[in-house]
Amino acid sequence: MACNTDFAPSERSSEKEIARRHQLLLKSEALALFDAIPIIVVVLDVNRQIVFGNAQFTSLIEGGSIEAALGKRPGEFLHCIHASIRPEGCGTSDFCSQCGAVRAIMQSLDGHKSIQECQIRRIALGREEALDLQVSAEPYTFAGEKFIIYSMIDISHKKRRQALESIFFHDVLNTLGGIRNLLEYIVLEKKSPCMEELQLVLDSSSRLIEDVFAQKQLMAAENDELKPYCQLMNAADVIQRVAMLYQTHEIGKDKHLVIAPASEEALLVSDQKLLARIAGNMVKNALEASEPGETVTLGCERRGGEVVLWAHNPAVMPKSVRLRVFNRSFSTKAQGRGLGTYGMKLLGERYLGGRVWFESDEKSGTTFYIALPGGGLETLT
Repeated sequence: MACNTDFAPSERSSEKEIARRHQLLLKSEALALFDAIPIIVVVLDVNRQIVFGNAQFTSLIEGGSIEAALGKRPGEFLHCIHASIRPEGCGTSDFCSQCGAVRAIMQSLDGHKSIQECQIRRIALGREEALDLQVSAEPYTFAGEKFIIYSMIDISHKKRRQALESIFFHDVLNTLGGIRNLLEYIVLEKKSPCMEELQLVLDSSSRLIEDVFAQKQLMAAENDELKPYCQLMNAADVIQRVAMLYQTHEIGKDKHLVIAPASEEALLVSDQKLLARIAGNMVKNALEASEPGETVTLGCERRGGEVVLWAHNPAVMPKSVRLRVFNRSFSTKAQGRGLGTYGMKLLGERYLGGRVWFESDEKSGTTFYIALPGGGLETLT
């Protein structure tokens, strides 16, 4: 019998109904395929109770028998601390109204597929622990009866990593900012006899801050959290700033970095910092691929309705490198590198709406390009 609850209905199926529905679902050839899926998949009845589970699910049950889980609701099976607050069980307490797992199930009962995240505090091995789950609930009809296909993926490691990364970047950038501010004060007030050396340290600290911020920005981009700030700019100004930065950079030692004489002023609306970062990666890669005495050329030009920025170096990439150059973790450098060209592609195409590509052959060397829609103030409206 149903009664009033703080959220989801309390009505439960009888043991007889649970057993009947379980036997019915064993006849479903489609559900048998879920044993090949390496995530937890269960089937719930209209009262949110487990009536079927795939092999990944049953492997979690002591003894490996589904019977121990039949009739339970997901929170009851997981030993959620809120599942027993009310005698009606999982989904019926006030806490459950904020649970992504229960909300996904309720939306599925209304006929809609729902994917949500939920945070569960549960008792495991006599102590409380926290789980971060991504849950999916989708309506399913078999033999004229309504069910819910419900899956769970543990994303706790992802959430912990994101939290640690956020703390790391915050603390490191604050510390580096403090060091740079102190160096700026000493240099400005001329309070040291080693002014030339201090200026070099100040420049290095500024570049280090930029590198850390770039990594933070790339991770935000991968997590779909990056928000570009678009404004009117001149592409020529961007390449001028990038050239000034890398003409004194350590990787440019004994190499020449020049701006192509044919470069022209070209207005566009984009995120200036992101574009400078992409152009900077192009130049950095070109310098790293060059030998002492060789020249890297940076340029920009209008091509039809687009503004194209490019960086050229005389070396040619082997075919094995060309085929993998934009892969996330691929690098011809030390292990653990490989975010430069990947980041150019990610930022330039997903966030700036442009095109990023390269050309490399024996005759012409290697050139990386980014093309963006050109335009003036009218592009902002």
